[in-house]
Amino acid sequence: MLGVGFVVKKIFKRLVMDFKLISTRICTLRIKGKFFNYTIINVHAPTEVSTEEEKEKESFYDVIQKTYDESPSYDAKIIIGDMNAQVGKEEIYHPTIGSHSLHENTNDNGYCLIQFATLNNMVIGSTMFQHRNIHKPTWTAPDRSFENQIDHMVIDARHMSDLLDVRSDRGGNVDSDHYLVIARMTARISKVKKIRGERISKFCVSKLQDENTANMYAKRLGERLK
Repeated sequence: MLGVGFVVKKIFKRLVMDFKLISTRICTLRIKGKFFNYTIINVHAPTEVSTEEEKEKESFYDVIQKTYDESPSYDAKIIIGDMNAQVGKEEIYHPTIGSHSLHENTNDNGYCLIQFATLNNMVIGSTMFQHRNIHKPTWTAPDRSFENQIDHMVIDARHMSDLLDVRSDRGGNVDSDHYLVIARMTARISKVKKIRGERISKFCVSKLQDENTANMYAKRLGERLK
């Protein structure tokens, strides 16, 4: 057993490139990969009904954004942890979210998480994979009366194809009201550039300098506003 422990410790030292404690709620771990390195940002968000932590709640995502921006640009960035966020299945938020969340509707913390992911071209991988509902909850109430999916894994959209599966493990022997969340990944280089969503064509505003075009535009705009 001592020999096994020594080998594991040696491998761990070879893989880990850096560790930073950003705050009591955020830390980062940078590890080596086959084709690129990984920056893992581990977080613990304020609760949805928090009152004493309201100020901290407002600045929480600002700190995550700064941490994300300061991470090496060529790294695959992953955000994991207790987001205290319920993410729903609303189609308006696709493709940032998937269709396989435990919840139907998104709460306030969920909106913050979706907004952050969208602004940074990330996807919430924990909502992308189809599982039975028993494998989706990540937290259970002390009296076991209800469960929530509030722990998530968020990954850069360009590395989404590396993510093979995300699910909770109810059998983990841990002294916590949270379940373990297991993600399976593989390292590969994509040769195809993917465009998320529909490409939006630019408006040729210079045409409005023509009087006839400007009048037609004003007329149609007025009809639509009615």
